Amino acid sequence: MPVKNLPKHLIGKTLMQISDIHVGKRYDYTYIIKPFEKAKKYKSDFVTYTGDFVTMHKDEVQYDCLKEVLKHCVKGKMGTVGILGNHDYGKIGVNRK
Repeated sequence: MPVKNLPKHLIGKTLMQISDIHVGKRYDYTYIIKPFEKAKKYKSDFVTYTGDFVTMHKDEVQYDCLKEVLKHCVKGKMGTVGILGNHDYGKIGVNRK
């Protein structure tokens, strides 16, 4: 896809976007590891994660699950970035009524 004013050294580079993996306790969180392994084969130059790493920010268990999943995350050859989504914000241990 043409990008106006793209620096010459970035022409032909690839970008992979991964979003909404929603790791949580509702299902087997390891489901995402196999697609990550497949995605690594593309050897993208840049990888960006665009939010909702977890289903909800209710407890530390899902963060432990996320830590395990992210051991297998896809990384770009030139860079990897991420941004939190609306499900990723909050404080652990705060009761909400």
